Amino acid sequence: IPDHQANTVAEAFVVHFVCVHGIPETILTDQGTEFLSKTFSEVCRLLKINKVNTSPFHPQTNGSLERSHRTLAEYLRHYVDKNLSNWDHLLPYAFFVYNSTEHTSTNFQPYALVYGRTLEIPIKLKSEPEPRYNYDDYLYDLKQSMQESHKIAREKLVTRKIKSKQGYDKKENSIDIHVKDLILLKDNTARNKLES
Repeated sequence: IPDHQANTVAEAFVVHFVCVHGIPETILTDQGTEFLSKTFSEVCRLLKINKVNTSPFHPQTNGSLERSHRTLAEYLRHYVDKNLSNWDHLLPYAFFVYNSTEHTSTNFQPYALVYGRTLEIPIKLKSEPEPRYNYDDYLYDLKQSMQESHKIAREKLVTRKIKSKQGYDKKENSIDIHVKDLILLKDNTARNKLES
């Protein structure tokens, strides 16, 4: 979408999500002004969508989405050019790889969970690339990119899941908070996600 204005985001949500997948019962959004706007809230009210927001300065509330964003950013980092100018052209391929890769947390492809059937990948994309003979450069590069993306996705998903569980288990301790206790929030202002 061209910008993050409330009207643009609300229209994109209706056109690219609701019209394609149907009306969700609930939507969880971050604290972005576009999602907190009267426009977006009114769209949710008209469509009878239960709108829930993440906690401020606590993106872990939406942990699975944050993990998928990190995974997509990792894919893009491998293929984006030095000027970060071609990421929008690579994004559909990254989505394809992400949605067609079985996730260790569910043992299903995200695509299969949404559409009820697996997304079939041509066997040639799953195998190692053949020596370069008469391939058109674009097709050859596309095949290699998709194979590498699948390999990276599988490795990253397994690694991320293990680290996430270890981190959670390590930090899991109860904190007693009482009325009038001083609570400090850490502002984790994000840097450009495509930078190494």
